[in-house]
Amino acid sequence: MSIIFDIETRPQTQILSELENNYPEFDPDSVAIGNLKDEEKIKKKIVDAGIAHLQKQSELFEKEHKKACLDADLGKLSAIGILHIEDGTREIIDATHNEADCLERFWQIVDGIKGRGQWAFGWNIEGFDLPFLFGRSRLLGVQYDPYMITNYRYFDKCFVDLHKVWTFGSFGKFCSLKKASKALGYEHKKMDVKGGNFYTHWESTDVATKDKAREYLFEDLEQTMAICSATHGLIKGSNKEGIIDDDAFGTR
Repeated sequence: MSIIFDIETRPQTQILSELENNYPEFDPDSVAIGNLKDEEKIKKKIVDAGIAHLQKQSELFEKEHKKACLDADLGKLSAIGILHIEDGTREIIDATHNEADCLERFWQIVDGIKGRGQWAFGWNIEGFDLPFLFGRSRLLGVQYDPYMITNYRYFDKCFVDLHKVWTFGSFGKFCSLKKASKALGYEHKKMDVKGGNFYTHWESTDVATKDKAREYLFEDLEQTMAICSATHGLIKGSNKEGIIDDDAFGTR
């Protein structure tokens, strides 16, 4: 059956550690006092400089954190969400403890789709998901069909980038999934989880926190399904047996 898929990523732990360890500590003696004589004013200037230092550190950390999440050389998979369109079942392939196994499972699903002449839909998958998946597979030595990429630019016809479909392939035009689904009348849920902090929720040992990550990923799949229905006329089936994702697919 055809699928909707979406990936969630995180920075590699080593990258975050290096970023934290390499940033210089604040040195009060480096603050230029100038002609100040008043002790209170001097203290205030040093405190303000310390606050500015921490702010700059925080901004740099956030910038590098985001970059790592988007770069296969600096980041890694956290999870892959899959919605099986024909019966509506949903699967989350966990990459927390074994990213290679996660990738192997995904490519097995894609091979089955290709063999049946079906589709793998996603939002902006040509711009992000697929390059990240192929990049991580290459670095981890996970095998995939090399003929799914032509000239390192064109992907197999089984992949359908709904962002490209939605924008009619307009060069340089970007539309968020939320904006597109909202235009279709999709009712969005308010969530604490975002793409950048998904992994902190997903890796939590607290069940309620992990469930928030699960709900966020499923929400992305449902939004993408709404786009798929509008562009390709496909309707999500119903899971008649009421099987939840873990029981149906053995989430790792």
